[in-house]
Amino acid sequence: MTIVIIIVGIIFGMGSNFFRGARGQFVYNNSLQDAVNIIKTARNFAITSRAAFDGVTSQVPPEGYGVYINRPARQIILFANTAIAGDERNQYNAGSDLIEEQLDFPQETEFISMTSDTGTPNEAVIIFRPPLADAFLSNNGDPNMAINLYEEITMEFRRLGAPATATKEIIFNRTKGFPEVQL
Repeated sequence: MTIVIIIVGIIFGMGSNFFRGARGQFVYNNSLQDAVNIIKTARNFAITSRAAFDGVTSQVPPEGYGVYINRPARQIILFANTAIAGDERNQYNAGSDLIEEQLDFPQETEFISMTSDTGTPNEAVIIFRPPLADAFLSNNGDPNMAINLYEEITMEFRRLGAPATATKEIIFNRTKGFPEVQL
């Protein structure tokens, strides 16, 4: 009888570790898909000239929709790019732009790095302007930025506790306009 209890305990322990690992993998994969979906949603909102509601009025954002990527804060924000007077239209401004959706990466997802064709920024912004959703891609630190700073940005992720080589990338190319996930 004692042997049966020990065997059942071992099997239960192995099963519990398996399900914990499977849950972590599911949360990790889901968070990457959510990040890709936020970028696609911003593009779709710009194409359809979707109106944003600020709690009082509803209007189509004059500068389209954007995605703000903050690697140190481990978050991606979809925003309506309102670009009011004195505001920089090619940036995310937390004080005036309307947040439509925010993804805070879960603990299971490590945001390892972000690289561009010109460096390794900690922040990036993708702006989609209506009606054709032309993409603008830059950092978010220079208020005088009036040109595309990046042609492509790559975000690298790893599941918490996974080997260093087990990474996945989300690549956004300004010309293509669509995010790609590299497995």
